[in-house]
Amino acid sequence: MATVSSLDEAVELLAQLHGLAVDGERAALDARITELGAKLDAARREADQLQERIASLESENRTLKQAAAGSDEPVEVKNGCYRFDGDDALYCPLCWDNKRHKARTTRISSRQRVCGTCRSPVSA
Repeated sequence: MATVSSLDEAVELLAQLHGLAVDGERAALDARITELGAKLDAARREADQLQERIASLESENRTLKQAAAGSDEPVEVKNGCYRFDGDDALYCPLCWDNKRHKARTTRISSRQRVCGTCRSPVSA
């Protein structure tokens, strides 16, 4: 990866700077400091680009997860309510059809249920 390479080069230049400072070579030291600054700027730009890419991928991941969660479709209509795969509960068809929200229904009589969210009666 380019960022790691830039950082490795910066560390190497830092070691060279230490050697030049000990030897007292001012002109070479200034040149290496300038080179080190350029390498660190390049590494910072690459890190910023990687952060933007990570943010973009995280956003895409969230969107895909939401789409996958919302793709759950009813597998059966029972007593006027929807039933979903892997779940025996009965859900309000109005809440699902209008908002894609799974709202459980409660039995109020042998032939009627009511939605716990929108309070709509559902008859069999």
